[in-house]
Amino acid sequence: MFEEAQRHLDASKDDVAVILINTNAYRVAFWILAHVYRLEDLFSVIESETASSLAGNGSIDVPHLMENSPRLESVWLELLRLTSAASAIRTTTERTIIGGEILRAGHKVLSPFRQIHMDEAVFGDAPSTFDPNRFLRNKALATHPSYKPFGGGVTKCTARFTARQEVFVFVTLILHRFESRLFDEKQPLPELELGIPSSGIIDPKRKDEARVVLGRNMM
Repeated sequence: MFEEAQRHLDASKDDVAVILINTNAYRVAFWILAHVYRLEDLFSVIESETASSLAGNGSIDVPHLMENSPRLESVWLELLRLTSAASAIRTTTERTIIGGEILRAGHKVLSPFRQIHMDEAVFGDAPSTFDPNRFLRNKALATHPSYKPFGGGVTKCTARFTARQEVFVFVTLILHRFESRLFDEKQPLPELELGIPSSGIIDPKRKDEARVVLGRNMM
């Protein structure tokens, strides 16, 4: 929906991609860290697997990071599934019947992706629950027709590769350049703000916080 609205304003494909990166990548990074900080084992695994991408001068071997972080990859895919509220708008080109409803040529069809991301037949039991290993157990889910965090077809987000790289690097820097922990281990996980329409990654509810203590890592 967002992309199509921007195109109606004559925004170029590249302009739309930049806007989507700046408005969605940091939200995904937030949700990843919010979950990782609450699961000690997950924190340790991701910290360990991303460590090999760090050079002695503090820089990151980005290609190595992107190819050798399977648990972070699974968490990335899972939280895109859980937090994406994007939709697709398509135009029927001929008379079509869906669920007993007749759609004539020229009708607009709105397809919200969050609903298909909650399909138990595809994603298994408890699809609304965060499972950091879901995409590790079944790697085919990432290319399943019902998994569309970046849309599909000619309007599929062209910034998806850059956004993935940006989030992976940011998470790695936070985990390795700082000593970090939750300010209060009893603070609840922020909830998704489902009461406000979103065309991208869903924000946390305004009342919710994920407070973290950061200290410089001297190693």
